[in-house]
Amino acid sequence: MRTMVAMAMIATAIAASRWDGPERDLALTARGCSARFDGRTGALLGVSDARSAIPLLRGGASGLWQARLRDGTVIRARDCGASDGAHSVQAIRMSASSARFRFKGPDVSVDVQAAIRNASLDLSATVRPIRADLVGFEIPARLTFDARRVRRFVSPSDGNLSVGVAFERGFFMPQSAESPSSWEPRVVGPSAYLRIYGVPLDQRADLDPPVPLNVTDAGRQWLGDAANRIDGSRAVVNRPPGQSSALITLVGSPNGAWLSALGLGRGKVWRIGGGTGPTEAPLVKEALTQVIRRLAGQADGQHRRIGVLSLDRGPEHGGWSAVGNGEWLRSLAGVGEVTPIRSRAEMADALRSGPFAAILNPYGEWCPTLPDATMNATADAIAAYVRNGGNWLETGGYPLFYALEPVRHYRYGGRYPAMFADFMHLDSDTGSASVYRVQPLNPTPWSAASDPSRMFVPGEIGCGSDEAGAYLDRSYAPLVAAGGQWQTPITRIAIGRTAERSIEEYCAANGIVRKPADKMKPALLDRLRRSVLLYCGGSAASVLSAIETLPRPILIHSADYLRGGFDKEYPDHLPPREAFGTLDDLKRIGARCRELGLLWMPYTNPTWWCDNPRGPTFRQAGEGALLRGLDGKPVYERYGPNDGWTITFWHPDVRRANRETVRQFTRDVPVDILFQDQCGARTWRYDTNAASPSGHAYIEGLLSMIAEDSRDVPLSTESGWDRVAQYESQLCGMTWALVPTEHAPEWRRLMRDTIPPHLWKVYPLAQRIAHDKAGMQHHDLGQFVTNDEALAWTLALGFGMSYRAHADALRPGTPAMEWLQWLDRLQKAVCAKYFGAGVRSFRHVRPDAETSGRDDGIVEAQYGSVTVAANLGPSPRSVRGHLLAPYGFMAAGPGVRAARLNAVGTRRFDGSACAFVAAMRPSGNAADVWFYGPGGRTVACELPVTANGAAALQVEGAPPQHTVIRNGVCQVSVPSDPGRPGDRLIHVLVTWKR
Repeated sequence: MRTMVAMAMIATAIAASRWDGPERDLALTARGCSARFDGRTGALLGVSDARSAIPLLRGGASGLWQARLRDGTVIRARDCGASDGAHSVQAIRMSASSARFRFKGPDVSVDVQAAIRNASLDLSATVRPIRADLVGFEIPARLTFDARRVRRFVSPSDGNLSVGVAFERGFFMPQSAESPSSWEPRVVGPSAYLRIYGVPLDQRADLDPPVPLNVTDAGRQWLGDAANRIDGSRAVVNRPPGQSSALITLVGSPNGAWLSALGLGRGKVWRIGGGTGPTEAPLVKEALTQVIRRLAGQADGQHRRIGVLSLDRGPEHGGWSAVGNGEWLRSLAGVGEVTPIRSRAEMADALRSGPFAAILNPYGEWCPTLPDATMNATADAIAAYVRNGGNWLETGGYPLFYALEPVRHYRYGGRYPAMFADFMHLDSDTGSASVYRVQPLNPTPWSAASDPSRMFVPGEIGCGSDEAGAYLDRSYAPLVAAGGQWQTPITRIAIGRTAERSIEEYCAANGIVRKPADKMKPALLDRLRRSVLLYCGGSAASVLSAIETLPRPILIHSADYLRGGFDKEYPDHLPPREAFGTLDDLKRIGARCRELGLLWMPYTNPTWWCDNPRGPTFRQAGEGALLRGLDGKPVYERYGPNDGWTITFWHPDVRRANRETVRQFTRDVPVDILFQDQCGARTWRYDTNAASPSGHAYIEGLLSMIAEDSRDVPLSTESGWDRVAQYESQLCGMTWALVPTEHAPEWRRLMRDTIPPHLWKVYPLAQRIAHDKAGMQHHDLGQFVTNDEALAWTLALGFGMSYRAHADALRPGTPAMEWLQWLDRLQKAVCAKYFGAGVRSFRHVRPDAETSGRDDGIVEAQYGSVTVAANLGPSPRSVRGHLLAPYGFMAAGPGVRAARLNAVGTRRFDGSACAFVAAMRPSGNAADVWFYGPGGRTVACELPVTANGAAALQVEGAPPQHTVIRNGVCQVSVPSDPGRPGDRLIHVLVTWKR
């Protein structure tokens, strides 16, 4: 019997030293799914629905897997098929639906397990690096698919930027080089700069601190009155030019020239010797504007034009260039004959012809290459233009280091985290497939330290196309020492599901299941769902005064109390800084909030330790708690003028400091919700600190920290991704690249400006995963609902309302308070009903196949029992019988209607839209209605019931009125108020007979 079993095992083992034809393929099949492998190399030849002969997904050129070693070596599964004695592949069929593959080579050995169950192919591997440490692994390696068959491809987005995206077929097709839809930078290195300057620049640290500037005598001649404003200012000077006899320093610094001019022939190359961030932007704009003004004044009548590179459908900002091309065009208006240069052909013509006194490159480290030219050839053309008397101006960073080129093939993706999920889905003419990991969350914080197999493994996710066609990529990023062994999580390829069903299975498989009711007490949950998030700036005294008249409940958020100021002295947050008030003042805020039924959520940040100055904890603990990268050195961080260091969450000093913060805000200054910044926004890092149980334990430590903290107090955080949603009660972010909110930072680029809108739609992957698990809002510090466009987007996404104001501006009757009251009514009537509810439907429709402007179309969605239709464009739209105003909406749920319309019933509102909230009273024959807008006009609302007949109206501050309700539509005359001429919130009680 033993002999027969042994012979059977030998018969199923295929030792593949050479290829003998298709009979050597290994096919696995089970209900709903089939997979075929190359028996010689183990390559995945195709995964398909068992009923179809056409594969949905195929393996790429690397074979079944790909490994990356710490020394940069990339090993591909296909390499093991070489018949040289050092490599081998063995395929073993275990059953009709499972197999093992053994790959051996001198650098790494890999055992792969493949099994089909529940209409899914599961792949995992045991990896043993031999020669060098393992730092990356893909199982499967790149998967390809037929772009011509794509109906929709669902991808996660970076949780800081967007909620998710569904790409159209065209996204995976080659793009035009002559009329590109967008542009992308490609590293070319320093050679082009050297061709112009002859000597290398001084490449200092990227995060070099700002240094004082000093204007030279030559600079005063060129800068005029601006010299006095620039002299003594501080700026980053981390890319100063090397010394040259042809170089003139106009503005110097201890690090070298900040503003310089290199003489070439009859002209000059002008440049800024450092990265241009928000701090440097006003200085750079003023300095170069003055230079250009003088150049234009010196030019003769035939050479007075000023060119600004401003590519059609190109980026507004480039690399290290905080001043965008549009801002340059506005700044230079009136200086001379300013001409935008819209294409590479126009750039080539401008460099050849004579009329341009100066050409400014606003893209910083990026520069367009000339048609059919390298960056070196482009640099030569720039030098020739300067020698002939022209002036070329560079605006920041390392000039000509990146070639700005037309996008021929799109790619989208990033690290997970911060990508919201490790999940992608393909809908094709030949079926549907979802690709994702299975790695359940640990039930106990910090437990992975004793069970490395349960350690979360970060990775990367991407999709796109290249010359070979469409693809999706997924990789893991472990750090496994040479001679060690690591077991990958399962990669699952699920066949035949809708994206929505697969997302549900993904959450269940990974243990992402906790609802808001699992994270807080019912009374707190009830208040949170009805609360606008209000960032209330100001001192303790001003906040205490403001909260007396705020809507109730409301969630008050503040960072103004921080002991060292914002992003200073972390992890120490208390006592408050003197300018804010005392610790007792802070306690009084919390106590008064509880008395009034408000919620109190102060800002904290447990994710990095600040420097300059260091707080007491950092000074006492020293640098042993800092994360160490692969080079063994601490990792420096800087946010504007504030700097510090990444920490090791596993280190005892870090854990002790964070527990002390939680103790302070649960015992000393009790809060309702604790905001912990960056816990949902950070990406992964390798960590070689001895306190870290593995080199890839950084994110597991972060998850363990918030899992532990969530047991003591409900948590809120910046942005988010799927696994933090298990513990966080509120996620604030996910819309920087999606929603055009006001007062955005200079680095913000909307996705519609980087990928043409006709190639994608919003897909609510974040909401599909987390909307029933946490409240969702825009960024807590920088994005708020300040206008109708942001409001329409907020409702479309199922987010809660948020606003920011200084406490002194929140007085009754002020515009800020009236707008806040309007948001509060929407929160209580609409958002409260869908808080914590799942997504039942979502549809994003673009207005036109080739739209590339500001019109983002229409979203129709249902969250729980609430339906929303939102107009994301500047023109009225008719949606399901409602004429939505520009950036208007219609929301309906049990007992509530809310809208911003250009017509209600038979009444039209062309000059000013009609905005209202109508909520039924329990009696069934009365409704509270709030109108937002100017007084002195007749408005109308749609009641939550189809009533007809006479009705009595009690309008706030006015005598009773009477009206007739027709098909649920009620008209109201709103009185004017000379003391409140602007938009205001007006309450009306409508009563009718049943």
